[in-house]
Amino acid sequence: MGGPPYYKIATGIGIRKNEAALHKAVSSALADMMKNGSYAAIFRKWNLGIDMLKPG
Repeated sequence: MGGPPYYKIATGIGIRKNEAALHKAVSSALADMMKNGSYAAIFRKWNLGIDMLKPG
């Protein structure tokens, strides 16, 4: 990296409105990853901590 990042990259996962089961599954998986630390580990591995979502 040439220098420290100066802004966050907004990203997301697109799910159609009528895909309630998929939305629930993705949300649950993301919550589990945040809880068990694997989400943060991925961002640390690739030095992308500035773009991590905050739990909540």
